[in-house]
Amino acid sequence: MMIEIELERNYEMYMKHGKLKFGYKDSYDCTYVLSPIIRDCIKNFRDVLIKREEEGKFTGVPNLVLEDLFGEEYIRQKYESGEGLSPNDLQQGLEHWLTILDQIIYAFGSEEPEYEGGFTEGAQHGEEDKNGFTRWNLLVEPIQWKEYIEARDAWYEQVEHGRKLFSKFYQCLWW
Repeated sequence: MMIEIELERNYEMYMKHGKLKFGYKDSYDCTYVLSPIIRDCIKNFRDVLIKREEEGKFTGVPNLVLEDLFGEEYIRQKYESGEGLSPNDLQQGLEHWLTILDQIIYAFGSEEPEYEGGFTEGAQHGEEDKNGFTRWNLLVEPIQWKEYIEARDAWYEQVEHGRKLFSKFYQCLWW
C-alpha cells in the first residue's frame, strides 16, 4: 500500500507493516492530520467515478444520494410501479453525487480566509510600559474587517455543510 499525501505540516505519521501509524505530535490537532487524507481520498474517489463513467463502466449511485435528490417517496413510487429509475434519473443522481463530493472536498481542503485589510495604530501603540514591554495596539479597518468576517463566516458555513455531508454519506463511498 502506497500513501502519497500532500503534507502541509510536520507530521510524525509513518507506515509500518502496511498500516498507517500516528505519532505523538499527530494527536495535537487531528483535523490537520486527517483533513488532507480525507480530501485526497475523496478527490481520488470522485476522479475514479468520472473515469468509470467516461469508460462506460457501471457506476452505482447510492440510494441515499438518490433519496437526497428526488425524495424517498419518488424513489419508492418508481420501484413499486415496476418502472424503476430511468437512465436520466441515474445520470442526475450521479451529477448530484459529484456535487456532494465537491462540497466534501472543499470542506477538507480549503483554508480559512485571512484578514488582508489595513491597520491603524491605536492609543499608546509602540510605547514602553513600566516593565519595559512595548505596547502593541493596532486597530483593524472597520469596513475591511466586516468584509473579512462575512467571508470567514461564509467559509465556515460551507465547511460545516461539507463535513455534515461527509458524515451523512460516509457509508456511500463505494462504486
